[in-house]
Amino acid sequence: MEWQLRHQRDLSTQELYDVLALRAAVFVVEQDCSYLDPDGQDLVDDVHHLLGFDDGQLVAAARLLPPEHPVPGHRPDATETRHVHLGRIVVAGTHRGTGLGRELVARSVAAGEQLWPGVPQEMAAQAHLADFYGRFGFASVSGVYDWDGIDHVDLVRTTGA
Repeated sequence: MEWQLRHQRDLSTQELYDVLALRAAVFVVEQDCSYLDPDGQDLVDDVHHLLGFDDGQLVAAARLLPPEHPVPGHRPDATETRHVHLGRIVVAGTHRGTGLGRELVARSVAAGEQLWPGVPQEMAAQAHLADFYGRFGFASVSGVYDWDGIDHVDLVRTTGA
């Protein structure tokens, strides 16, 4: 596996296409969830993408939004506290069950700490994955809510967790 942490302005057109294609394959097609994945957040100033490649093919990705950028629509119980937002965490179906998801989340958390030291991290996770993310120090800060037809829960990880 080759990992790259890329600022949005450094992504090539092909890399951005591959990220969007992987997310659409999993979140829209596989999970049968009709929603517009290109939400404008991939172009936010200072957004970063963590990309995992296997033999040159993108098989894992995550998006890290800066703490000064609120994420619209996903925090029904939101406060004014700013967090690094980890999102669009995805592993290709061909690579699930290999530990790649754990590695992707661990690397995403580390990248968030590297880019924005001392800032808590948050995510809107599919509710059935809350325990998985709990292994990385994330704890629930909301009840379960529907987001585009899938149960989600808001999770926060304090620094050093």
